[in-house]
Amino acid sequence: MSGLVCDRITVRRGDRLTVDSVSFAAPRPQLIGLIGPNGAGKSTLMRAIAGLLPASGTAVWNGEDLAAMSPARRARALAFMPQERMVHWPLACRDVVMLARLPHQGRFAGPSAVDRRKVAEALAAMSVDGFAERAFDTLSGGEQARVLIARMLAQDPEVLIADEPASGLDPAHQIALMQMFRDIVAGGRSVLVSLHDLTLASRWCDRLLLMDRARLVADGAPEEVMTADRMARVYGIAVRPLTIGGGFAVVPEGLAPSASAQTSEVTPIEEEGEGNECCLPRIA
Repeated sequence: MSGLVCDRITVRRGDRLTVDSVSFAAPRPQLIGLIGPNGAGKSTLMRAIAGLLPASGTAVWNGEDLAAMSPARRARALAFMPQERMVHWPLACRDVVMLARLPHQGRFAGPSAVDRRKVAEALAAMSVDGFAERAFDTLSGGEQARVLIARMLAQDPEVLIADEPASGLDPAHQIALMQMFRDIVAGGRSVLVSLHDLTLASRWCDRLLLMDRARLVADGAPEEVMTADRMARVYGIAVRPLTIGGGFAVVPEGLAPSASAQTSEVTPIEEEGEGNECCLPRIA
């Protein structure tokens, strides 16, 4: 199967199971939102897919096991933006973004004309070209986030994985970011993005993966995943569905009157098949 295929990804931290047998497949370009309460396992799952954490199970991109790829090949296939927005050297923003081009350069080779063009395009896409020469550590948190998103774009990967990239951005830049992700998908690449803003997730994503207590508990279109009952059981909140521009969205309205995310019982997606056969959720 082409695209991204994750089969029974499982991560343990000591005695604690932080990701429990998560399987899904994305055989075509999609904007996939990963949602769930704090501590559900979203960041850990993303790091495991990116090969940054020891995990059992497999994450495969276009038939290649991501964990078995060389670091350079994996960096060309996949870009990962973590929640942490730290750069440990006093670099100019342009140089921070240029780091993303290292997997495309030969040993001891400097930046090429293509590298410089990709960096300039990424800086412009995130509207940070105006302070490309400023030191990264002098920027605000939102500006730093936009520079790091630009770095991910400049890497020019086949699939993008971003952990809460909208956090710290003002509404205009949040919308611009989601529109940019949609443009990337329209260009033939896949994007997996974790989001806490349920309205953004429901409005912009093609598909949502909902995690709770280390398990994948729902997978489907936003209107299928974000039912009032499920949002009450998983998040402990009441939501109101809306139609915006012909599309679906939800708006959180308050705490659910008789549900608690701390005490809810949520049924995970069960795998089908026998033995060790892998049956992933079907995608239309």
